[in-house]
Amino acid sequence: SGINAEYGWEHITTFHAFNMIQSTKTHKKYMLTGPHRNYAAIIDTSRYIYIYNCAKDSDFGKLLVMTLDHDDSEILGACPLKDKLVLITEKNFITINFTL
Repeated sequence: SGINAEYGWEHITTFHAFNMIQSTKTHKKYMLTGPHRNYAAIIDTSRYIYIYNCAKDSDFGKLLVMTLDHDDSEILGACPLKDKLVLITEKNFITINFTL
């Protein structure tokens, strides 16, 4: 059934090959998914954002890599929305719009 009896967790989606991508990111701070599970994102401690999408009927995905302008501020929080990420840094709120 996909539900873990001991903890009550339920498996609801899989991002093919995402484990290989996230294992190479040594400075990751946040890993999250979009509200409709249409993408997964890795946000590192300062500048790099990785957004991964894999269509349910494919074993291949798209990886978007973004670099924030250098402002020397740490990323303190992130909120995933349908087609954007909202980041909070020490100095700014940043909205990243994207299309997969």
